[in-house]
Amino acid sequence: MPHTAILIAEKGWIPAGVAGAWLRAGNGIAEVWCFAADSPLLRPPRGLIGRLFPRWDVVRLLARHRVPVRLCPPLKGWHEAAARADAVQADVLMTLMTHQIVPAPLLRHFGGRAVNLHPALLPDYKGPSPRIGMLLDGQADLAGGVTLHVLSPGIDEGPVIASRPVPRSQARSYHHWEALQAVAAGELAGGPLLDYLAGRLAATPQVPGSGSYRRPTRAELAIGPAVDAARARFLCETLGDTGGLHCVGAGGTIVSLGGFSRHLGLPTGLPPRVGLREVELDVKDARLRLRRRTPLSKALVWARKVEALRSVSARGTA
Repeated sequence: MPHTAILIAEKGWIPAGVAGAWLRAGNGIAEVWCFAADSPLLRPPRGLIGRLFPRWDVVRLLARHRVPVRLCPPLKGWHEAAARADAVQADVLMTLMTHQIVPAPLLRHFGGRAVNLHPALLPDYKGPSPRIGMLLDGQADLAGGVTLHVLSPGIDEGPVIASRPVPRSQARSYHHWEALQAVAAGELAGGPLLDYLAGRLAATPQVPGSGSYRRPTRAELAIGPAVDAARARFLCETLGDTGGLHCVGAGGTIVSLGGFSRHLGLPTGLPPRVGLREVELDVKDARLRLRRRTPLSKALVWARKVEALRSVSARGTA
């Protein structure tokens, strides 16, 4: 029997993959709830990548299927949320790549039909930024993947319905890894989730206290005197495409970094020298030259995103 879902989502490839798979399976989306007036979900579709790969642009997908996007009050204080779910005849609630915490009254309203898709293999790497956390820890092969689980009052602690491993080493770039996770999330939404809702698949409770919760800090994405050269190179190679890697320039200015350039020798004791394309700075045991994020480097990241989506689309899984 077809289901009708409410989605709590942000813009991204995983929400697009899940929404697309859900709709292709013959189900409906009553509406999408968002909680910020400047959310991209509330704006018209735009961007060349979305035009090239419309199935991976959740804004275009929702517009094509005439799914309304509703700007809502914060869930914590929105006491009419359950009544709204009844009004649109939704029997499933899905949260996708959102930091919203679903309050207990709304969870009780949906019973076991409120679910989340989390971009890590639970019980490890619970929390809001699991991919960055596991990359920082060097655990992205062991914990990389997507988990479909029942929502509970605890963050990412609900019973697990199914999961799909997506090791980082299987991907050619960070964005290819993201795209492979979006494919896996769609497979979970179009298969195990429907089996679970039909009673053909049971969810397995997580062991209380098991796994890990990871919330990366801004300091962990900074390159400077607190890290050595090996760690700096690792951070550049692992996180250079994410947009979060940075150093601190003169006067406390934050300089966004895109990659590693050269090992220049021992520390000099001099302050960072920030150029148009590169930064020279001391780390714990060396003076390094690192690449800044520039319009050219951003264009290269854009090209890697295009290649990532082209790759998963060519597999016939988009």
